[in-house]
Parts: sequence; structure tokens; C-alpha cells
Amino acid sequence: IREDLTLHTIPFARTTLVTWTRDRIFVAETGSRQIEVRHFDGTLVRLIRWPGKAAAVTNADRDDFNDSVLGSLRRPAQRPNYERWLAAVPYPENKPALQAMASDRNGRLWVKEWQESGTESERWIVFGAEGGLLAQVDVPRGLRLTDIGEDFTVAVWSSELDVESVRVYSLLK
Repeated sequence: IREDLTLHTIPFARTTLVTWTRDRIFVAETGSRQIEVRHFDGTLVRLIRWPGKAAAVTNADRDDFNDSVLGSLRRPAQRPNYERWLAAVPYPENKPALQAMASDRNGRLWVKEWQESGTESERWIVFGAEGGLLAQVDVPRGLRLTDIGEDFTVAVWSSELDVESVRVYSLLK
């Protein structure tokens, strides 16, 4: 094992998100507020777009990322390698626009917007099967949605001790 090898995610890196329903695929790049809706043969059905302001990456964001990386090291001997990497790592101008996507049993698309780490809830935007905006749903921070029905969500929640529990929430319209 090379002692000087340093691996970590790039801060605010852009990724591609994919989810699907029984008759279409949703594809998004996390840096943009645009989702491609496609048939399974790849044919573009429509684009879903929504307004929002780009959030700039600040010096405080850089400091928080550095503190997080250095504070999570399991082998303190690697600190100099990580400090060199952190001094050179590129940061994008803006944070991602979205963090996650999910689809429900009725063909609706759920999109989780980028959230700052200090907020108590996370906002999901729900689009109908035809692409129209249906709702905004705020859920407690840290829930991982695993199933979404007509009037409920099932989610996994992790405690401060990383003990997972399943929770069911009603969706009120």
C-alpha cells in the first residue's frame, strides 16, 4: 500500500443522477436545474426545468470541507498528504443545484434540492407524470427515502450513533 496515496471525493463535485418509472427514465446533472425525461429507447420526451439561484462556493465552505476531511482521518500519519491535496483541490464556482432524485409508484418525480448542512429539513420538489410542479415537501434532515406512495413515505433514519430505524410518514395534501 502506498502511504502517499490520497483518495477523497472532490468538493461539490457534479454527478449524474438517474431514476425511472415503468415507462420513462429521468436523467439529471447535479449542477443544473434541468432534468431529461426519456423513453427507455433513449428518445427525449421533455425537459423539466425550474427556477432557482445558484449558490456560490464561499471561503467558509472551503474551510468547512477542509475541517471535515482532516477531522475524519483514521490515520493521522496521512495528514500531510491530505493537507497538500486540500491546498490544490479545485472548487467549482457554485454548489450543485440538486442532490438526489427518486420516483414514486404513480410516476411522479421527486427532486431534492441542494441543502446547506446546518438546516433542519431538506426540501424535495415533486413533479407530476407530465412534468408539472405538484408540491414542495420538507422532510427532516438525514432521512433516506426508500418508498413513496400516494399518501405516505417510508424512510430510513440514522441516529447520532448510526443506528438505523425505519419510519413511515403520512403525506398531507
